[in-house]
Order: sequence, then structure tokens, then C-alpha cells
Amino acid sequence: MQMPAGVRQAVALMWLTIFISALSALAQKVIGLTSVVEFSLALFFYAFVCMLPYKVANGSNAARFVYLVIVVLSVFLMLGGAAEMPAIDWYVSLLVIPLDAYAVYRLFQPEAKPWFVGR
Repeated sequence: MQMPAGVRQAVALMWLTIFISALSALAQKVIGLTSVVEFSLALFFYAFVCMLPYKVANGSNAARFVYLVIVVLSVFLMLGGAAEMPAIDWYVSLLVIPLDAYAVYRLFQPEAKPWFVGR
């Protein structure tokens, strides 16, 4: 079975948001807004998240649900800690969250269901 177009779009958006977030973490480290430990933890998290687009592209139903949970939790954490976020995080969040939301939307479309069922 060939990967549906919606799943292909979602996987591309997932890679894009990981790339944007990693660049943001690097920019914050270069500017001096984060410590080495915070930067290392961010990169470790992004390395973990890199497994999700790969697994989704291979039809893992569990990976799309894990991605959904991560997106929802990141929105709640952003709204809950809004006063403590650096300005660069706000701008990145304003860009990344709609992309993540659209990726989740595409992953749960009816056309995507056969890609994940029975794998």
C-alpha cells in the first residue's frame, strides 16, 4: 500500500517542526538564554521525537497517538508557563503549534486510517 498524501504531508510537517525547534534551541544557546544542560536536554528530547515521523511513515498507529499526546501537552505547557517563556519561544510556538495541529489533523483523517490499521 502506498502512503496516503495526508500522511506524507503530516510526516513532512513533523520533520519541519522538529528542525525549527532544534534551530530555536541552538539560537537560544548561542544568544545565552539557555545553559548547556537545558540545551542538551532539548536536543535529547528532539532526538527522541525524531523517531515519531519515522514510525508514522512506517504505519505505526501508536506513534501517531504518542505524537498527538506530545502536541496537546506542549500546548498546555506553553499556555501554563506563558509568563516565563523567552520571546523567541513565543515566536517559534506561534509558528510550530499550527503546523503540529495540522499534522495531527492530517494523521487522523479518514484517508489515513487504512495506513495505520493492521500494521
